[in-house]
Parts: sequence; C-alpha cells; structure tokens
Amino acid sequence: MGSANRIELLDALRDGPKNVGQLVAGYPGCQSAVSRDLQILHGCGLVSREKKGQQVVYSISPVVERLCVELDAVARCTRTRQMGSGQ
Repeated sequence: MGSANRIELLDALRDGPKNVGQLVAGYPGCQSAVSRDLQILHGCGLVSREKKGQQVVYSISPVVERLCVELDAVARCTRTRQMGSGQ
C-alpha cells in the first residue's frame, strides 16, 4: 500500500461507505490526493466503488473488513496476555 494515508482511508471506511467529499474532511491532503489514493486502493481490490447519481461512494471490501476484525481480535488478545504477564 505504501502510504499511511491509505491506511487512514481504509480505517475511515470501516465506519461505512463514504464519498470523496466525506473522506477529504478527515484526511491530510487535497481532494485530488484522496481520489488518487482511493483509485490505488480500488486497483488493489481493497475498496469497492459504486456510482450513486453524480457521486462515487467507496466502501471497504468484505475481505479487508474480515481481516480488520481478525487483526483487532489478535491485538486484544496480545494486550490481555501482556497485562497478565505484567509487561
């Protein structure tokens, strides 16, 4: 992926589908940068897009969403183990 900003976009899309304008508000960069990063994420299969009227709405792909859920579970488990061992 090559960009922390793209990870932030994926994280923002975990809350639900959004258009570019909605994503720009919480993103470090201009609309063209957001559009470019979304195009890259779409090309990698990490997000899907759907045309609704004149807007394009982006959402995180189901596979990536499942991966995020699994990674969250691993992180919680790791924190619990660390707390139990006094680290």
